[in-house]
Amino acid sequence: MAWSTRTLALLALSLTAVSCGGGPSGPQPIAKGGFRAMALVIEGKQEKKFELSVRGSQQRWEGLEGAYPVLILDTQKKTAFALNPAKKTYFELPFDSIPKLFEGHPLVPGFEPYIEAANRGLEKFARESDTVFAGNACNLWRYDDRFDDPASPSTTFWVAPSLDKLVVKVDRETPLPDGTKKRHSTELRNVRRGTDPDSFRVPDSYTLEASGK
Repeated sequence: MAWSTRTLALLALSLTAVSCGGGPSGPQPIAKGGFRAMALVIEGKQEKKFELSVRGSQQRWEGLEGAYPVLILDTQKKTAFALNPAKKTYFELPFDSIPKLFEGHPLVPGFEPYIEAANRGLEKFARESDTVFAGNACNLWRYDDRFDDPASPSTTFWVAPSLDKLVVKVDRETPLPDGTKKRHSTELRNVRRGTDPDSFRVPDSYTLEASGK
């Protein structure tokens, strides 16, 4: 069977779209397929860095320090499992014992500034100048706990329209009496669309341990 140049070109484009997680209608929405990213959590001079996967209420933290470098969480079911891939073992953790590293950072797409303001009980907030963060053009939205008060704590959201309005960075700044600021920042770098649904469950080959000792 003979293939025309046009047919081969269309076939190549189709295969490329499939390999990138897209299709005739474009990339897979993050709300449907989730995302993967390199997460950074910065508190003062301390920094945590690990691979993060998110699909709805499910999260996977990978590359953590310690004997159990993987955490699998479900924020809706309130479950948490620590995994040791080297030994193929795991154990369950109390959900409340997991550090709230992303508290105040929505890990779902579709950020809406007016809804965020309503959730905070604020009538006024600020649209800052757009900027680029980690290769993504971002809209910046700033919320002061007390609007127009220089001494007020503030939270700024970096929202990437090209990533379905996913928040890729959050800065929380609190002015201190000595003129400095306490800063807590969470960042999502190298964001990729799509996740493996199986990565959010404990493999059948893993053995349950009574504790993480």
